[in-house]
Amino acid sequence: MLSNLPTEIIYQISEFLGDNDLNSLLRTCFQFTDLLTSELYGRGLNFETIQHTGAKDQARTPMLIAKPSQRLTQCAPSWKLGFIINYLLGKDEALFSWYNPNGTLVHGDLSLLAVILLARNAVIMEALLSHGFHDRNGFGDSDMRPLIFAISRNFEEGVQLLLDAGADVLPAHHSDGWNALFFVRDATSVTIAQKGFQAIRDAHGDPFAPAYSGITPLHIAALCSNLPVAQLFISLGANVWAEMHNRDIPLSLALSLGNLDICEILLREMKSLNPRPGAKGGYFLLHCAVYRSLGLEIFQKLVDAQADIFARDEEQMTPLDLVEKKWVKWRPRGQYRSEVIKVMLSADPYIWPAEHINRQLWELMREGDIGHHEVKAMNLIVRTGKSAVDIEPNDCPRGNTPLHILCEAASSEGPESTVHNMIVLLLDNGAKPNALNQPGFPPSLSRSIGSETE
Repeated sequence: MLSNLPTEIIYQISEFLGDNDLNSLLRTCFQFTDLLTSELYGRGLNFETIQHTGAKDQARTPMLIAKPSQRLTQCAPSWKLGFIINYLLGKDEALFSWYNPNGTLVHGDLSLLAVILLARNAVIMEALLSHGFHDRNGFGDSDMRPLIFAISRNFEEGVQLLLDAGADVLPAHHSDGWNALFFVRDATSVTIAQKGFQAIRDAHGDPFAPAYSGITPLHIAALCSNLPVAQLFISLGANVWAEMHNRDIPLSLALSLGNLDICEILLREMKSLNPRPGAKGGYFLLHCAVYRSLGLEIFQKLVDAQADIFARDEEQMTPLDLVEKKWVKWRPRGQYRSEVIKVMLSADPYIWPAEHINRQLWELMREGDIGHHEVKAMNLIVRTGKSAVDIEPNDCPRGNTPLHILCEAASSEGPESTVHNMIVLLLDNGAKPNALNQPGFPPSLSRSIGSETE
């Protein structure tokens, strides 16, 4: 019997046992004194006690580190209450480290409760909470409360135990303002998200309150492609138009990452809100779609949701400017390119009143086949902010007015083409056919200076 062996022999045996055998040994030797049991764990788990040197950490000693065998990682999930709790109760001021199976450090400076959460050991966790361990030590340098850690690990049973123990679900005053819902990252965490939502409401907090950067739990769900949780948040009243300080809304984040399922549900909700064109939140949605060359259906849904076709990004470019910029890159996808432009042109050109010459040009483009020159001319009109017929050569790069740009393509287009119809409309409304660009050519001769569109 092991109990008849000298204690030093038992200690040495414990250092070489696997995790299951070590737990069996401890159960067998439970008749030994508490001191022996504690020593068995200290030796068997290969803990080393070290003294912190930094003034910040001196109050949190000793620190226990699992040595290379990572016995703590291996054993903690299968610990049973009877033969471990007394040992653990004596370690409530210690800090621990947690390793991956391959031996790499995952977390350092963890409280005992954090270790049990990582091990997903609900039995030991419940016992620790009953002894007042909740939030006593915090989570070391990461400053994450046990509840947030349990949520981020998708440990539903642990979340419920912590909520029952009165865990804080609201952000600490010194934190970045993230409540418990910010840490729901897994698509299977819907039940946890519901529990967290209700707990925050019960604590008289706003579950979807923005953090200091303006980010909300719905932004996080969009970033994580967490469709079930995003649907839950929307159904519970999350604001789909909530803006971060950099003006990102959940949809713009989902678009920038290509999370199309999230885009779909957000667009559906945004359509039901029916914002006015250019409303808050709609700034860079079409820009994101152009940058990522997303599907036509997404472009159409954005336009239907009244994303702003005239919004300007940080470089003062509109979505149509970006299309012009990507013209050569999209050349092998000519059909896609023209269909994207058609979808954009289906948007309401709200910056011009009815019967305005610029709106009429927009309508002509909407009805016919579109080439690079038509897009380039329209972008120039939008950038100048003037009527197309009032734009002077000194308003334009190299002095090329919209009429110059369109005439460059006129020789290769038929008489019923969009280019010819736009030229006729401009001339009928007083555009100057003899205005000279910087090389000194009128519109009718501008094609002789060579095309700048490729």
